[in-house]
Amino acid sequence: STQSRSSAASDVYKRQSRKRVANRTLEPAIPRTTPTRVHPDGNSNAVPDFTPISTDSQYHVHVAQARQEISYSLKAALATRYGDGYIAAKNKELNGMFDTGALKPISINDVQSHEKVHRSMMMYYPKFTSRDGEYTLDKLKCRLVFYGKDQVQGTHYDQKSSSSPRNATIRTFFGIHPTCTTEDDVIKQSDVAQAFLKANQSTPGNVRIIMRLPRDLQKRRPDGSEEVYVVERAVYGQVNASLLWQTTFATWATEDAHFQRSTVDPCIFYRQFQDSQGTTITDPVTKLPIQITMLLYTDDIAIRGPASFVKIATESVYNKWGCKSEDCVYYLGTVSYTHLTLP
Repeated sequence: STQSRSSAASDVYKRQSRKRVANRTLEPAIPRTTPTRVHPDGNSNAVPDFTPISTDSQYHVHVAQARQEISYSLKAALATRYGDGYIAAKNKELNGMFDTGALKPISINDVQSHEKVHRSMMMYYPKFTSRDGEYTLDKLKCRLVFYGKDQVQGTHYDQKSSSSPRNATIRTFFGIHPTCTTEDDVIKQSDVAQAFLKANQSTPGNVRIIMRLPRDLQKRRPDGSEEVYVVERAVYGQVNASLLWQTTFATWATEDAHFQRSTVDPCIFYRQFQDSQGTTITDPVTKLPIQITMLLYTDDIAIRGPASFVKIATESVYNKWGCKSEDCVYYLGTVSYTHLTLP
């Protein structure tokens, strides 16, 4: 019958797919995490499972997966093995929101009838770092997340799509041969803390984005009314938050830091240097322009090039975003540039 033939064809396709997966070469990839959800009325004391998947002999890229406990209320977070450690993490997240001017408190009585009050939630979870396929607890994190499903296109945002670097871009960035012969080629990395909060809010017609805190974090004003907040900066959970941050970063990179944005991959920026006469500085051996390249993956910045010129760029990053740079031994916790070489 037709159904039997369809089922047989499906079985053949599945067997062929499994065979292709088994025979393919492992490519460097960013590991994903599978969260174990802990809801407000639940509790989890299970130890996270750290399972190294494999180590590829060609690229030396360690790929691993870890299950993370995620709590959605302070009560549930305090019931985990990390306990009171989440209180300091919660305070740090909320203080960061107010210190950066991301949230402006108002009374709910000041909300206009045509304005929508959006929901939010607080996520509590442990953050792990990976070194050589082994995961260790780095810190406890809290993240106030805007409920983006309530946003309406054309009212609360125009566009929402942002860019991430292609896998080929990442491999080329780390694997390409240095072009400078007069000094060491270095790679520095920086992590912009609370990056989204450093991007200004933008809506069609300057419509206000208003948000209320989760129920267990809500406050009352002296007159008894609920305190809600005008969102002045991009907040995690907004469907366009990543785009707002990327636009803010790209504007700084091209207008203030003298980089040019790649037309091939918008997450790549490059800069060449001129001497006092305005002549492009070139390498005396290769005759190629001295150039540094910057890779942006959300809030993770990697800069590569001759050491003295990279130092100029890292100082610009620090002055603007307040994040220090360090040697890029691991990129996004998995890729070691000292081992990643193209065949």
